[in-house]
This record gives sequence, C-alpha cells and structure tokens, in this order.
Amino acid sequence: MSRWTVVPLQRSLGAFADAWDALNERAFGNHPMLSSLFVEGLLRNFGDGTERLCQLEAQGQVQAMCIVKPSGPFMWTSFLPSQAQIGPTLMADATQLPQLLSRLPFFAFGLDLLCNDPAVGGVVSHSLPPTQRTNHALTMNISLEASFPTYWSGRSRNLQSNINRYLKRVQTDNISWRLAIVASPIEIFGATSRYADLEAIGWKGTAGTALPSDPAQLAFYVELMQGAAQRDEARIFELWFGDTLVASRLAVVKNGVLIMLKTSYLESMAQYSPGRLLQRMVIEHAFDAWPNGRIEFYTDANQDQLAWATGDRWMQHATLLRWPSLAIILAAMRVLRGSRYMRNTHFSKETSVEVFHHPDALPQDVQALLARAEKHNLELGVAWYRNLVDTVYPSHPGLRFYVLRHEGQAVAVLPLRAEKARLGWHLKSLSNYYTALYEPALAVGLKPFELATLLRAIRLDFPGAASMTFSPMDPSCHAYQTLLAAFRLKGWLAFEFFAFGNWHLPVANTWSDYLANPLPHSCGS
Repeated sequence: MSRWTVVPLQRSLGAFADAWDALNERAFGNHPMLSSLFVEGLLRNFGDGTERLCQLEAQGQVQAMCIVKPSGPFMWTSFLPSQAQIGPTLMADATQLPQLLSRLPFFAFGLDLLCNDPAVGGVVSHSLPPTQRTNHALTMNISLEASFPTYWSGRSRNLQSNINRYLKRVQTDNISWRLAIVASPIEIFGATSRYADLEAIGWKGTAGTALPSDPAQLAFYVELMQGAAQRDEARIFELWFGDTLVASRLAVVKNGVLIMLKTSYLESMAQYSPGRLLQRMVIEHAFDAWPNGRIEFYTDANQDQLAWATGDRWMQHATLLRWPSLAIILAAMRVLRGSRYMRNTHFSKETSVEVFHHPDALPQDVQALLARAEKHNLELGVAWYRNLVDTVYPSHPGLRFYVLRHEGQAVAVLPLRAEKARLGWHLKSLSNYYTALYEPALAVGLKPFELATLLRAIRLDFPGAASMTFSPMDPSCHAYQTLLAAFRLKGWLAFEFFAFGNWHLPVANTWSDYLANPLPHSCGS
C-alpha cells in the first residue's frame, strides 16, 4: 500500500536529505540540479517557511518526493526560485499524482508542478485528466558522442564564420589569451567572487540582478560552488585577455553531464565577443573531458543559442486539478489574465503579418518553413496543401495562409478556411477528412505571445467570427500547446475536445518475431 505524507520544512530538507539523494540516484540519474546540495541551498536562501515536503512511500521504500508551497487560496505550486531551472520534483510515474492532492493542507483544489524536464522523471510523460500541460521554456543541449571537429563542422556557416572572425580579431590585435578551468575547493571561492564582480560591472549590475546585488543569491552560488567543489562536481571556466578576465561561466558536472548555470562577460570587450569565444572553448574541452556525455544549458533558448545545440526540448508546467470542472474555472481566469496582458502589451514594429490565398503564392522562406514542418508530417508541406486546395477547395473564397514575420523572417504559417454562416464567420483549420493531423508551422522556440499577434490580425480580417476550430491536432505537440496558450493570452475561451484515437504499432525485431509474439496495439489521442 502506498501513501503520501506531507511534512512542513524549516527552510531545509533536514532528516529527509539522505532519502532525497537516494531517490535521485536510484531513479533520476543523480541529477546535479536535483541533489540535496542544490535544493538545500534554495531552501536556505530563498525559502520562507511555507514549503512542504511531499513523500510517497510504498513497501518501505520512498517512491516519489517533491517540494511545494501555497500559491493562493486552495492552490499549491512547486517551490521554484528563479535560480532553479528545473522544479524540485522527483516523480518517475505520473499516475502517482492524483493521490497527492487529497493529502495537501487546506483542501487543495489544484497543484502546479513547474519546470518539469521531459527527459528527467515522469510528471509530463502521461496526459492524465484532469492534468493540464503547458510548454514553458525551450532548453537545449549538446551531445558529446562524436568528436569536436565533427560537431563543429555541423554548425551553421554563419556561426562558424562569426567565431572565426572574432578569433582573427583577437590575433590581429596581438591579444594574449588563455582558458582557465577552476575546479579545486581552494580556488573555487576566488573564481566565484571574480564571476560576481564581472556581473556587477555589466548590464546585470545596472538592472540590479547581478550576484552582489542580492546577498541571498550571492550566498547561494558561493555555497553551491564550494559544496560541489568538495565533490569534484564544480567547474568555473574563465577566459583571460592578458591579466583581464573577459568572460566566465559557472557550471556543475556529474556522470558526464555538464550543466551550465550562469555566464557573464566584460562588455567593454564586446568587439571580440568573449562570451561566445569562451563557449566554443568550453564545448571543445567538454568533448575531451566527458566523451559520450552531454552539455545541458537549461535556458529559454533563442535562435542564436540554438545554433550551438544538437538537441532541444520544452520544459513543461503540469497543473493537476481535483475535479475536471475546475478546468473551466481555471480557463476563465486565464482568459481574464490574458485580456489584461494583451491590453498592456506593446507589439514590436518588427513583427508583421502577411496573407496569401494559395500555397503557390507563398514566398520561398515561407515554403522553407513548411518544408521543415513537413519532415515530421507530410501533411504540413506545400505539396499537401496544393493538392488539398486544388482538388478539394478549388476557387474557395475563404482560404487563407496567414504568415507571421519577425524582423523580416517567417516564423509561423497558419493555414485557415473561413466559412460564412448565419451567425457570422466560422474559421477552421485548412483540413478535411483526408487530414490525419493538422498544425500550424512554427519556427523553433516561437512563444505564445508572438503567435497571439497573428491571431489579432485574423480577428481584424473577420471581426464577426463566431468560432475558430482547429482539428485534428496532436495535444502533445508544441504547436498545439502554443496555439492554446495564444488563445488564452488573447482572452479567448478555448475548449479542448477528443477527436479520435491513433492506433500504432512499434516496429521492433523481425516479422517472424512479431507473428510469434504479437505486441498489443497502442492508442494515443
């Protein structure tokens, strides 16, 4: 028999620290950002005493643990200071979640488990109603399985050219540079202090977010780096131009996984891009130091940062509700918040929307965006839409391909079909019963607030629109999550509904093996 227990914490894991680390080691790969060293530092420096440790025990063994705190009347959320890029949740199986709500104090209606890594644990591996998931930040990583020359040759020409230009500039100006890697407990305090000083004289110091600006934040990182150094798990990478520190990175490493924590550079040396030069040096070092490992950045990556990556994934929030009916109330609250957000948001003049009526009229960069989407679904490419338009909807006056541009680049394509009805326009996805899956084509990392600008343009074209329906969509895909969040930001009430199940069979082994031991079919919605 399993049962959750909920224990108040006094800004420390206390006697539960060993059990926490044992579970992290057994089921979560000894993740450095889920270690008691990291979590204890968060609690000690940023906790307020309202935190609770939730622990699931079965047959004398701890199965799951997480740290939560009240976030409002009847709602609870993960304890997640800004210094934590992954939520303190050790849960391998999402089916363990429903019992937890009934054990939380004050008759909890809902629980937000924040910043879940789909590669770590099982909180977002299942879609359990009434659980809602939202994409939060696009993190990135670099696999160290190949060699550095192989990795670097696979980067974009633009990235390689830029780095080579900065290196040449350093050489032309006769700058003597060196890479320092600090790992020993004796030296780590000095390197952490140098990093803090570097932040303080830059834009973070001006904004009041540098380490020295917040004693609690400075204490956290000093304690973390010193504690990690005692275990040979701390690394501080420094780039020096002569006797001047021009860039620094704080990192922790364990089991071949190097996790970047913070980075800063000397802004007066921006013409040499020391931060990017240091990043290249660190990556090259990592291929030698931790072969077959990986580098994790745990950041909300933009297009420039993604150019360095070999992989990316979305960090996700998961909201667990006591009753399905609460989803409607929560959606209404989000609508109100979204309306206020959109009223107070000033959209960039660098963002624009274009409208086309046939796929052949789409510019080359828009077709390229559809081609990238086509790689994982052939029904998202120009050829599919051309065939659909010409054979199913010839001369249809309501076909639209809405294109969102940012700084001149196409970042979203939303194909629509507008139907005139008695109560106004009904806007639908450009699909029909031949379409197995539909989704807008989105650039990697596109955020809901950016897509909301496109929805605003659609609303201006069809001011009397009675409804918008997008089907069939995969609820686990990024486009679905982004479109749903964009609706809510616009202040529109969005309803999710079941369309059909998708039966599939994993192809493994041989045909003879399958006939001898047929696998059960799997179904997903």
